Parts: sequence; structure tokens; C-alpha cells
Amino acid sequence: MHTLIQLYGSKYEMGCQYGRQARKNLENAYSILYSYLKNRCVPDDKIAKLIEEFYARVPEEWKSFVEAEASCAQMDLMQAKALLAMGPLYALSVERKVLDGCTFFYIGQDISENNHAIIGRNYDFHTHPYSEITKDLLITVLNEPGTTPTAFISLPGQVYCLTCINQDGIFASINNGMVSGGSITNDANPLVMSNVLTAVQHSKNIEQLELKFSAIKPDYSVIVNYANATNVGSFEFSSICGAHKASIDQNHKFMVSTNFYHDNNWCNFDSKQPVTDHNSWLGITRKQNIETMIESQTLHNATFVTSILDAKLEQGGATTDYTIYQIAYDTGLKSLLIKTIHDDVWINITLFD
Repeated sequence: MHTLIQLYGSKYEMGCQYGRQARKNLENAYSILYSYLKNRCVPDDKIAKLIEEFYARVPEEWKSFVEAEASCAQMDLMQAKALLAMGPLYALSVERKVLDGCTFFYIGQDISENNHAIIGRNYDFHTHPYSEITKDLLITVLNEPGTTPTAFISLPGQVYCLTCINQDGIFASINNGMVSGGSITNDANPLVMSNVLTAVQHSKNIEQLELKFSAIKPDYSVIVNYANATNVGSFEFSSICGAHKASIDQNHKFMVSTNFYHDNNWCNFDSKQPVTDHNSWLGITRKQNIETMIESQTLHNATFVTSILDAKLEQGGATTDYTIYQIAYDTGLKSLLIKTIHDDVWINITLFD
């Protein structure tokens, strides 16, 4: 289940269109999120404090989007802010003991059936309440003058890049990297997820994207994997150590990333622990499973990528009970296949005209 929306104009104009077109999605998402927090007796003052701290890190240009979204959806601005911060809000729940890892893998054109590089993406989030909110998953295409049309896939109100793709075929996605980069939040730095979306909007090629990534000062520790038809890369952001471009062998046939850095030794701090399945949300096993499945096949296509994503972790695949959506992207056809926790089949989406 998903809704595809096309937005045009300035950030403010697109925010207003987003609010109008996705009003029901936003209302449903907020109702589920608020009920969840209240049922767990999370105090209102704690909710408000976290929301405002999160919103303070949002770049001004994206605040104009969110404020227009709230106005045109006829919802309170605090509600729009809450949806923007729905991930961190879950941390206020005393029951946060579930897996929330993600995967990204890239199969190069040398071993693909049609000489098209193919990308797989597995996005986990906490089963409840986010599995319910996923019924209202949005695929939002930003058509902003002076930028490359860019789509981002997110739950309603998450106006930033967790998974995003632009019309020139650049794909970027974010994985949690706290085990490698530290779990603190650096409130002095802007929201890394917003800046990644801006970078993808303003990049025509990988070189431009990497230049923009190198200037980002992160608030969170994340791994941003990115690719197009011919190249793949990974930027490792740490709230403690800053930004680092990982060493990725472009001659290798494929690349797999989960929830720990490719170059795990560049960022060191006193509380850092060795990477394990436990602290990387089964990241080691997931990475090994995907690598084994890719190596077992001679030629690869999008259907093979969906088979990796369909396979459960315990069956040698990548998917867990906390996976809420999955993506297979053919860089040659610029074809997006998506499947949510509520779908029985993969759905082909046309993002750009």
C-alpha cells in the first residue's frame, strides 16, 4: 500500500500541496502515533521537548515546507513536527527492545542480466505502531525549480531522505550507524537526513553528490549508501567524529551494507564496542546472507533481487519481522519495485515522466 504524489514549486508551495494531497495519510499517522505514546503513558512534556529539539535541527528551507504542510492539511504545527520526529519519539517508549536495522545492496552491471546495475533496499522499523502507519506510506516526488526531480519514500510527515532517488538515476538510502559512530545526538549540527535529501536534489552525478556529502556535519551517526548505473559508494557519518567517505572497491562486482561502517576503524571513542549481531541489529548475519545469495547466482536481475528481499533472515535472506518496506531498483530502466508489509506482491512504480 502506498500513495504517489507529485509536488511542484518552492519548498513552501510543495509543502502546501503535500498537506492537501496527503491530508488523510497525515491524520491517520498522527492518530496512530499519538495513541501509541499515550497508551504507554509517555508524559506530554517529554514528547514536546523531544519534538522541539528535533525540529530545531531542521534546516530553515525544510521548516517552510513543514509549516506549509501543517497549514494546508489543517493540522496543528506541533502535529506535523511530531510526525517529522516519529522515529526518535519511539525512543521515549520504555518498551524499545526490537530490531530496527536496514540493508542496502548493489549488484553491478558486470554481473547483471541486462547490464543494468540493480539496488536492493530493506527498511526495518519498530513493528508497532509503524507497521500500521505503513498502510499510508508515501512516495513523494519533488519537482522544484533549479533542482533535479527527486522522490523520497517515507511514512507520512517524514520529510527527508531515508530512501530517495532522483531523475538522473542517483539512489541514496540511510542506515543506522550508531554501533560504529556513537549513539549521541549532536544538537549543534543540522538534521543529516534533510541535508541528504537536499544533496540528492542538487546532484547530477556521483561526483557532485560526494562533494555535497563531504560538507555535511551530522547530528546522528548514519551510513548513507548511494549509487547510480555505474558507481556505488558509502559515506559514514558520526555524531562524534564527523564524515568519512568509505573505501569501496569499484572493481568488485557487488556491495552490501547493513548497520556498521565499511571502514570501522576510522572513528574511535571511549564507549565503542566491537560490532556484533546483537548491537548491529543482526547486521553481520544479514550482510553474510545477502553476499552468499548474490555469489550463488551467475547473472542477476530485479526478480532475483526481490527474491533476496522476500527471503527471511532465518532462511538465509535479509528480511525480519520488523521489515516494513522493501525496494528493488533497476538503474538502467529507472524502474522502482516496492513492497510493504501489507502487500502480497511487488508493485512497479513510475516516478518520473
